[in-house]
Amino acid sequence: MKKVSHTLLGFVLVSMLILSSCGDKVEKRKEWLTAGPWKMVNFEASGASIIEYFASCDLDNEYSFSEGGDYSVMEGKTLCDTSDWDIVSLGTWDLSPEFDEITIETSYYNTSFSIVKMSDIELVVDGYDGLWEAGGRITYNRK
Repeated sequence: MKKVSHTLLGFVLVSMLILSSCGDKVEKRKEWLTAGPWKMVNFEASGASIIEYFASCDLDNEYSFSEGGDYSVMEGKTLCDTSDWDIVSLGTWDLSPEFDEITIETSYYNTSFSIVKMSDIELVVDGYDGLWEAGGRITYNRK
């Protein structure tokens, strides 16, 4: 009976440890995502980088995710046109319960990205970018 109790106690402790570490990962990804603006540094389509086709005035834009669920893309220092607004896109975002997908909804587009890799300084996603109307793998670095 004592052996069964120790085995059961060990199982419960290991299960609690596994479940609590899953929650930490969710909170960590939310924390990383909302810690500050992101800058797109690469866009791959069919396995090839197409970032060189983006205008430099678009590459300094800032992508932000607020803790309250607001999403924004703001013009960087370089405007493509002097009449450009500071705000490129506004909407909301949500992180899936499995913390592996980001959903973005704006008045112009709705899209979801699968998270390939994420840290406090890098975000790599796969999906269709409604803002750029193109699909592929997009890499962002912390601004």
